[in-house]
Amino acid sequence: INRPSFDLGDKKVEFDFSPKPWMLKTMRHARFLRSILPSWHKHERQIAQDLRSRILSSTLSFKELKSLENVKGYRQVRYDLYGQI
Repeated sequence: INRPSFDLGDKKVEFDFSPKPWMLKTMRHARFLRSILPSWHKHERQIAQDLRSRILSSTLSFKELKSLENVKGYRQVRYDLYGQI
């Protein structure tokens, strides 16, 4: 189950959705949406950019680096893990 999330104005809309395989393949090849919807993954890009800069500047401890080694899960799980670092 996927949980798409959209920001419509000031409101955040989330719903449960079970995509069919053809839907996933279509979205995989729809890279043009990244330029049309730049704020779609804004928070994820911000987290990734911040982590990259911290890793490259060596401001993370060994324990923090090990915790980032295998980050998996839904969006909310990743957001919570990032908040702990």
